[in-house]
Amino acid sequence: MIKLLFDKANIVTTLGLLAGLFSIIFTVLNDWELSILMMLLAITCDIFDGIVARRFRKKQDRLISEIGGQFDSLADLVHSGIAPGIFIYYYTGETILSAILLAIIVISCFLRLAYYNCVGLTDKGYFYGLPVFYSPLILAVVYIIVSFINHNILLYFYAIIVPVLHISSSLRIKKSNSGPVFYIFLTCLFIEILYYLFYII
Repeated sequence: MIKLLFDKANIVTTLGLLAGLFSIIFTVLNDWELSILMMLLAITCDIFDGIVARRFRKKQDRLISEIGGQFDSLADLVHSGIAPGIFIYYYTGETILSAILLAIIVISCFLRLAYYNCVGLTDKGYFYGLPVFYSPLILAVVYIIVSFINHNILLYFYAIIVPVLHISSSLRIKKSNSGPVFYIFLTCLFIEILYYLFYII
């Protein structure tokens, strides 16, 4: 099993998993900006592990591909479900409501990933519901606004609306590794990473 970690795509996935774990640690330490930066770096790894897999894996490496897919889903749960949920829990004061929001975020992410692993895409190549890697990207924007208005209300909206979008079977988003939507997503991700790097430095 150890040799699976040396697969190039799995190395990228592992880096994303570690970034998600460090995000949780920084949240516990109340280092909010660094926590979100780690989430953004994690979803960057999530984007590129699939690209690396398609580039370097051979077609006969079926077992490695299947295990890599499961590994990727578990990493997604950490950096796009558990990490944002714990962030909301700590930032909103560790109250009973905070715990409920944490549960909602994590469970919706878990359901979304489990559903995708079983059902996959639509016949036309669309995701059912909002892919989980959008969650840290949205949280990063919400946190910037919250830090300016000095009120947590938007975080509560985030913790309710995003989970609903995750499990909404009526929402369809085109899967694409190229094209305008993909490049807009990458641009937003890049800008957010630069913002948080600048803020921390």
